[in-house]
Amino acid sequence: SLSLLHSHIDCGFLCTENTVQSTTSAHVVHLGMTTTINCDYNKTSEKETFRVYLRREQLLCSYFHQLKSWRKQSCKENIRLIWIPETEEVSFELVNLQINDTGVYTCAVERLTPPPVQTLGNQRTSLHVIDSHSFRETWFVWSMVQVPVDRQLLQKS
Repeated sequence: SLSLLHSHIDCGFLCTENTVQSTTSAHVVHLGMTTTINCDYNKTSEKETFRVYLRREQLLCSYFHQLKSWRKQSCKENIRLIWIPETEEVSFELVNLQINDTGVYTCAVERLTPPPVQTLGNQRTSLHVIDSHSFRETWFVWSMVQVPVDRQLLQKS
């Protein structure tokens, strides 16, 4: 079933420095669908002002948090910030994904104040966007080619 192709694999680890939390995950998502990239970070660290951003080769989205409010610095139109104040969880939702959205994304959380600036978390997510229609066509073509080849081998035996 193609629904099995939508997978989410997490393999996290804590860095040796007690203020930085790093995790890695992989997502396989169908064309046009949505996925969420979590931004794991050390929530116990003191932070008056902090920044969260999402990158893939270049900056895609960046927000500042100060005095219990968020300020958008820049953000691509298909990316939304998700903030859960009760748990201080932060993530980015990527909507209407296209094949060219495939790549490795980095979400980072940086404490800006009190000084010094410090990375509190760094999440890398490998995202692979697939076209389920092309997958079905490829499977159909492969199965049509495979059956006649197998029959020829049986007839020669």
